[in-house]
Amino acid sequence: MTVKDETRAIIQMGLEKLNRNGELHINSLCRDSRITETTAAFQIVPAINAIGRLSDMANANNLVRWLLTVNPASVYNFADSIKEINSRRKSMSEQMSMMAQTKIRLTHPVLLASDPSFHEGIIGLIAGQLCSQYDKPAIVGAQNLDCVKCSMRSPEGFHCLDFLNKFEKFIAIGGHARAAGFSVALEDWEDFKKFVFRQGLKEQWTPVQKRYIPIEEEEMTIENTESLDVLRPFGPGLEEPVFELDDPKITSIFDLSQGRHRKFGLAGGANALHFNQSDTDRSQSVTDILAMKGRLSINEYQNRKSVSFILDEIDYSEQA
Repeated sequence: MTVKDETRAIIQMGLEKLNRNGELHINSLCRDSRITETTAAFQIVPAINAIGRLSDMANANNLVRWLLTVNPASVYNFADSIKEINSRRKSMSEQMSMMAQTKIRLTHPVLLASDPSFHEGIIGLIAGQLCSQYDKPAIVGAQNLDCVKCSMRSPEGFHCLDFLNKFEKFIAIGGHARAAGFSVALEDWEDFKKFVFRQGLKEQWTPVQKRYIPIEEEEMTIENTESLDVLRPFGPGLEEPVFELDDPKITSIFDLSQGRHRKFGLAGGANALHFNQSDTDRSQSVTDILAMKGRLSINEYQNRKSVSFILDEIDYSEQA
C-alpha cells in the first residue's frame, strides 16, 4: 500500500507507541533499541513469516503461545525457537539461491529456475533476490509430484499478471503488478518454459531509473543518517533516499557467505555492504570501481552504532 494519508498515520502512530511504551513480544525479536519500519521489515517480520514458510518444520501453535503469554522468560524462550527456525530459513535460502544461480540464463529476458529440491515456502524470496540482483523479472518454481508451484517478482515497470495471463494453462494464479504466485501441471511445464522465453522477447518495458543523491564519505555520519528519520516511515509513495558515492576510498574488502555478499571498508569509517552480488561483481577489481549507489542505515551492535551503506549497485570503469 502507498505510504500516505491514513496508512502513513497508522504506521507513524504504531511505531511511536512501540518505541514509547515498548512491547515485550516485539522486543524479543528485535536487535535494535529503536524500532523503525525498516527494523520491522528486516528483523521482526521475516522471523514471524519463517514459521509459515517452513510450516512443515515448525509448530505454528508455538507462535500463538508466544503472542499470548505475558511471562517474560517464556516470551524469550519462544522467541529463541522462532529465531532458530528463521536461521534455518536463511540457511535454506542461501542453498536455494546458489542453485538457482546455476539454473537461470542471464541472456533471457525473464529469468526462470525450478528444481524438485526447492522448498515452496522460500521460492518467493529467491525470486525477489534474482529480480533485485539482475533487474529482470524472475520466476522460481518448486516441483512436486504433479505440478510446479511458482513465485514471480518483477522490477517496477513490468506487470507480472499482464505477462502471465497470456498463458492459458494455470492450475491456479493470483497476485499483482510486482508479484504473483501460480501453479502449472507437470505435463504443461515445458510449454510454460517456452512461453516464458518467447513472451519475454515480445515484452516492451523500460526499467524505472532511480534518482541518486550525491554524497561524500565525510557526510556518512551517524548524526546525518539519523537525521533522515524525520522523513520516516518510508515505503511505496515515499521511497527511502538513495545516494551515490563517487570514487570511494576503499580501505578493506571482505567476502561473506562464500562470496554471495561483500563488505567494503571505507576511509570515512562507514562499511559498504553489497548483498547478493553477481558473478560480474565478484570478478571485478576494487580499482575498477567508479561509484557506489545505495541507502544509509545505522548498524547497532553491543550498544555501539556505526553507519552502513547498503548498496543497490556498483558502477565500474568501461575497461573493467
